[in-house]
Amino acid sequence: MEIEKLYGYTDAMMAKVKDLVTRLRPEVLDEMGLPQAIRWYAEQALKRTGIKCKLHFTSARLKMDKEKATSLYRIFQEAFTNVMRHSGATRMDVFLTKRNGEVKLRVTDNGSGITDEDIGDMKSLGILGMRERAVSVGGSFAIGRNADSGSFVEVSLSA
Repeated sequence: MEIEKLYGYTDAMMAKVKDLVTRLRPEVLDEMGLPQAIRWYAEQALKRTGIKCKLHFTSARLKMDKEKATSLYRIFQEAFTNVMRHSGATRMDVFLTKRNGEVKLRVTDNGSGITDEDIGDMKSLGILGMRERAVSVGGSFAIGRNADSGSFVEVSLSA
């Protein structure tokens, strides 16, 4: 009886680990590319949060380095998490463009807007993580308030 419980716990733990790994780097990122991975995540997040996410892509398939694609995907995930936790937003817009050898990811929301204090908070692991991911692949990172309402996160890097 105890061994059966242990098997049950092990199976449950393996399912959770598989779910976590999928959310960190979904197979769709390798199979379909960054735009489709972002689309997939946004659809899943809408079901959980109710935040609508409008996607603006210059291409449905964007060929790029695996490490850079993973970094942009993880930055998008963190930006979405920050919107969900802190902004009170009902809508996000995600722009993924490639022009003149540069890939740009811009995530905006219609929430309350990030404060200068939050932008400068060196204890904010989310912001620090996004910045570090962008810089680690040779990119630039910016975060701030939109002119009208809400916040933005923007990452630019060479394709």
